[in-house]
Amino acid sequence: MINNNFNLQYMQESPYHTWPHLFLYSSADKIVPASDVLDMARSRRQNGSVNVSKYDFKTSDHVMIYRDHATTYKDKCVSFLQSCIQVFDAHDIHSDVTDDITYRERPLSG
Repeated sequence: MINNNFNLQYMQESPYHTWPHLFLYSSADKIVPASDVLDMARSRRQNGSVNVSKYDFKTSDHVMIYRDHATTYKDKCVSFLQSCIQVFDAHDIHSDVTDDITYRERPLSG
């Protein structure tokens, strides 16, 4: 069995924890529990990530999300990338304004 506490601790201490994150997961995954994904998303948000998005595909087995839901998967990825561009474009243009804004988790549409 994998030591999930070690993996979670390592990921929480990563210097990349503030980068935007997209978590695509499935409640039906028997290898990576949805609770672990949600814990990681919560940790990223609490540790300062400017953009934490997540989507539960609910019915797909481990690593089968794209096979089962290709169109939705691609749409979620594109939406996430667009939101990243908007956040960082706004920051570059209005850095004196957006430095004080706390970005919250944004659910993806759909």
